[in-house]
Amino acid sequence: MTVLQRYLSGIQKQDTIEWVKQVNPYHVANLQRMTDIVLAEISGTERLFKATTK
Repeated sequence: MTVLQRYLSGIQKQDTIEWVKQVNPYHVANLQRMTDIVLAEISGTERLFKATTK
C-alpha cells in the first residue's frame, strides 16, 4: 500500500497546469490513465485487506 501511495503522489506532482500546457495531449491522457490505474489498485488492495482482517 505504501508503494502505491508513493507512486500516486509522484504522478500527481507531475500533473501541473504548466506541464499540461507543455506536452502533447496524449501524454496528459496517459498520465491521467496511470492515475486511474493506481487509484483502482489502491481501492482493490484496501478491499483485500478488509476481507482478510474480518
